[in-house]
Amino acid sequence: MKKFALLASLSLAAVALSSTARAADVKAEADQVNTLNGQLVEVGDRNKFILSYKPWNVSTNPLGLMYGSYALSVSRAVSDSVALRADLEYLNDYMSTGMSGFGAVAGVPIYFKKMYDGFLLEGGFRYQNFNKDNVSLSYYGPQVLVGWHWIWDSGWNIAAAFGMGRIWASATDSQNETDKVSGTLPAGYLRVGYAFE
Repeated sequence: MKKFALLASLSLAAVALSSTARAADVKAEADQVNTLNGQLVEVGDRNKFILSYKPWNVSTNPLGLMYGSYALSVSRAVSDSVALRADLEYLNDYMSTGMSGFGAVAGVPIYFKKMYDGFLLEGGFRYQNFNKDNVSLSYYGPQVLVGWHWIWDSGWNIAAAFGMGRIWASATDSQNETDKVSGTLPAGYLRVGYAFE
């Protein structure tokens, strides 16, 4: 009988240790699993289920560095679906043509899904000034773009948009002779950015 009691108490102790060890394993596994309110969520996709968003976004076109375009874009959300965006751009030997200059864009992107995520429609206004071989070209006008914005939980994001813009331009040469033209030009951007509080 003593052997049976000893065997029973050892078995109970083993079960208790086993369940304690299993509980520790489950806790360790739970800490390594991405969840939202107890439901499994793919890594990087938590932002798809959360209504809040990071209001600031700073971005640039990394491909522009290869062809002499250095730009910085800053966006600020003013509502759940509308942001204000400002770009500054400096051109130096643009596309190896010897052209240099600067530009600025002010835009209002409207997001149909969530801030900095999904389909967007953006109206804006741009100004550019280029110089090459004693000729200066300046143009300005409105533009409309459509695009898509991807954002991950970390805040890193990518945006691409394309459209058309109406321009009014003037070119001035070294003798101060000016030609004025107007028309339409394609417009767009590809940016990598970071959203934050």
